[in-house]
Amino acid sequence: MTRSGIPKRRKLISINDYGKTVKDLSRLGNDIQAILKPYIFEISTVQQLRFEALRLIKPFNQNLKNNPSSINRKVEEVLNYLGMIGKKVKVSTLLDDGKEEVLPVNDPSNIEMFELYILGFDKLPANQLKLLKLKVEEHLRYANQLIKEYESMDLIIAYMEGGNQPRNHESKTILDFYKRALNERQLIIDYYLDGVYERALRNSRTRDKFMSSLNFDLFAFMDDFPYELGKGLYGRSLDFRKINCAQHRVGEFHLQEARTMISKYHFDKEDFYRRFFKLKSKDKIFQSIEYNLSYLPLVNDRTETFKELKRLFSSKKWLAFYALALPQVEGLFSRWFVQQTPHRLSFLKRFLKK
Repeated sequence: MTRSGIPKRRKLISINDYGKTVKDLSRLGNDIQAILKPYIFEISTVQQLRFEALRLIKPFNQNLKNNPSSINRKVEEVLNYLGMIGKKVKVSTLLDDGKEEVLPVNDPSNIEMFELYILGFDKLPANQLKLLKLKVEEHLRYANQLIKEYESMDLIIAYMEGGNQPRNHESKTILDFYKRALNERQLIIDYYLDGVYERALRNSRTRDKFMSSLNFDLFAFMDDFPYELGKGLYGRSLDFRKINCAQHRVGEFHLQEARTMISKYHFDKEDFYRRFFKLKSKDKIFQSIEYNLSYLPLVNDRTETFKELKRLFSSKKWLAFYALALPQVEGLFSRWFVQQTPHRLSFLKRFLKK
């Protein structure tokens, strides 16, 4: 074993054990990767990676030196043996009339052919690992700092010390987000210790450069960081302070007004709703409710109940309105839940008791 962790002696591969088919090339590449894998992250340059791969292949490893000219010569010998020298790459597509159109492509160099079909890597795994770890560490620091902030709050301290369960909605929300942050931190740690290595290898593997545009995945970045913080804007927030209570309320406003109204919702709710009801009257809102009620698969007819809600709202009897409206919200949610997941009815009953 050398100081860098790369062994001086290792299992070798005889080229005579492989044919010249696509299947054989795939098996050869997989065998090379399997031997390199235990120490591949110790390899610090692309040239060294090519050299270490060629060192495994008998008889082409004879007289091999770790310099560009020697590596290029041995790559050419390997490709020539496998019948890959002089082969033209053809990429085509079918037109609407059924005719084939050949697309222009640049012929790959010998080194590119070797990386693409034999070595299997065109990026250095050590570099990919470093890039992934830097970002994962950033996510871990964020989650850890957020947990520290939660654990400085009285209600979380009471929960940790005595298992005290919060009673109001806001406190329950904070506790839920705290638990979410704890779970997220553990997912990040697990990925950092294990999964990030496999992902670095995958990111280093060659893609077919001639077809990559057909396989573009807009959300591939999520696979690099398989937890909520890694999903960016598409992930669930861990910070209860970032819950947006206004976003869904400004859909009726023009785009130019929406941002102002979001701010107004937080700092001047009275003015917010005054403007909201100028834009959409209570009559229109109740008309929408009555229309949608006629299509919902409800067990009991709730028409009269909602007529009473409208009367209470119009007469500004807010306590009575709230007392009657809240069970309707819970009831409609329950019916929706049962409709979507009938096998989880027992879970819903336990959930509503909490």
